[in-house]
Amino acid sequence: MGSADRDVTCPVPNRMAVPRRSTALLDWFKINVPDLPTPCLVYLSTKFPFISLRSPSMALEWVVLGYAAGAEAIMLIFLTLPGLDPLRKGLITVTRSLLKPFLAVVPFCLFLLMDIYWKYETRPTCDSDSCSPSEHLRHQKSIMKSQRNALLIASALIFYWLLYSVTGLIVKMDLLNKRIESQKRE
Repeated sequence: MGSADRDVTCPVPNRMAVPRRSTALLDWFKINVPDLPTPCLVYLSTKFPFISLRSPSMALEWVVLGYAAGAEAIMLIFLTLPGLDPLRKGLITVTRSLLKPFLAVVPFCLFLLMDIYWKYETRPTCDSDSCSPSEHLRHQKSIMKSQRNALLIASALIFYWLLYSVTGLIVKMDLLNKRIESQKRE
């Protein structure tokens, strides 16, 4: 550490007053000490070994949206795979019963899209001259996370639309096959 790093005074909280989870502890420091320098975080991570300097990679709403998009993709794959004709009737029944609950993905995606837009509009700008390398890196990570989340929103909406369309086509195809069989019998 340089001499400037040694001169930084770091607030050392009482061990009992600090939350035990690392993310809660970092939030505690952000609220109580908003301008906490990076050397203090490094010092505190050595004093309190349960502190992680990394924040969680995805929030709960993004994990839920990822699971919903994954479930939609799996159902779409099972509906379109050839050779699953004996299971197709049950898969169609399950998929049709899940289409209405999965419709909640659409307003949820719109809400998350507005959240991305709001974060984009209120994000501080980081020009090459006005910010340090760590601030520039944080700015780039924020942009990457926003792009990842926008891609997740797009995939969830596209998978829902495809699942709805494919299910409708399969149901119409089954009805037409039944009509053809009934006409052949006559």
